[in-house]
Amino acid sequence: MNVQPKSLYNATIRLAGFQPQIKISTKAGPSMIQITVVVAALNAKITLPRCLGSIWQQSFGNFELIVIDGSSADGTLDYLKSVTEKIDILISEPDTGVYNAWNKAIRLAKGEWICFVGADDEFASPLVLEKVASVLKTKVRGEKYVYGSINVVNRRGAILDKLGEPWEKVRENFKSIHCVPHTGSFHHRSLFEDGGFDESFKIAADYEFLLRYLKNGEALFIDDLITVNMRVGGMSSRPENSFINLFENRRALQKHGLAGFFPSKIWIGRFLRVCLRVFLARVLDKTKQAKLLDLGRKLLGKPPYWEKLDE
Repeated sequence: MNVQPKSLYNATIRLAGFQPQIKISTKAGPSMIQITVVVAALNAKITLPRCLGSIWQQSFGNFELIVIDGSSADGTLDYLKSVTEKIDILISEPDTGVYNAWNKAIRLAKGEWICFVGADDEFASPLVLEKVASVLKTKVRGEKYVYGSINVVNRRGAILDKLGEPWEKVRENFKSIHCVPHTGSFHHRSLFEDGGFDESFKIAADYEFLLRYLKNGEALFIDDLITVNMRVGGMSSRPENSFINLFENRRALQKHGLAGFFPSKIWIGRFLRVCLRVFLARVLDKTKQAKLLDLGRKLLGKPPYWEKLDE
């Protein structure tokens, strides 16, 4: 593994009963973009090594890595203890969920730009941060949120779908539903000056957070870059969370004065699709569900998704 030299700040370690040696990092030059990558983990011993490996392999070395572990009990912490010399800030303690973990990281982050990557996800190539840093330095014209496309992959890493469209295309839709990929996107640190993620949201706090800025602000889409491979779970684990996500989306819109008395057509359309999935889950086995849902995708000109999800 090609581990790049860490380049921003002294490491901070907070682990119960564990006191590794604190390392000293080389500070970045004043003209270089500084990026903080945040990974929140809980019982992720299977996927976390691949996630962190994709970060350490980045050709761009001027990043700070923060890992917040929620007191994992599956061996994740043992793995993290073995790689502390490659992590700038490592904390393992109980938390109330991913947004609580992210808020801890925000208070510690020193990078000019902050990126959140799921413990189940990974950077799509070793060149992601290098390409993003070039865009941040040469193409950003006041935008405080920058994103690219992501690959949706199953547990084997097979690509199921690609998500991400130009901001000019999705700007208005964003005021109805969360329609930009959040994992692997880049937030200017000034976005967090008035607070972090609202932890009363269990699934959609990232959408509520982005609404604060993007309801009137501008985003920059990198149209030739896949930032992250986002791993998704099986069919049986998704419909109920989709309902929660939809209603939290609407609560976020209400909080920001963007929700009318009736939901938008986009929101209603997604709601009906989730209802269909729940209905099919009750009357058909997984194989038949997947075939029927993928038939609908085929009619829309989209590639198969559901039949490959549980592979």
